[in-house]
Amino acid sequence: MSVHVDVVKNEWLTGEQRPIARLFVGKGELQIDSPDPARWGPVVEQALDGMKLDHPEPEEQLGEVTSRLRGSHLFATVPHDHDDCPYRGAWEPVRMESVSSSQTAADPAPA
Repeated sequence: MSVHVDVVKNEWLTGEQRPIARLFVGKGELQIDSPDPARWGPVVEQALDGMKLDHPEPEEQLGEVTSRLRGSHLFATVPHDHDDCPYRGAWEPVRMESVSSSQTAADPAPA
């Protein structure tokens, strides 16, 4: 599994992100890998909103996963290589990083 998409669960109270599944192309179709496939497989399939895993163009379909699976608790990363994986290929949680906007409350938003 080289190029893949991670499906990640935001755990807001603990400030962590936990990868719960990976989607990748294998055997000519989109496949789901998970540390708990019985729990997360159906959740991911439902979140993909009817996307067929045996699509004739699985590489193209992999790129669509990010836009189909976006939420406050679950999201999908953009497709990336194993070497560039922010989750290092493991199922362990990763600490969330704070980011701040350069715009302050006193700065008016552009019209």
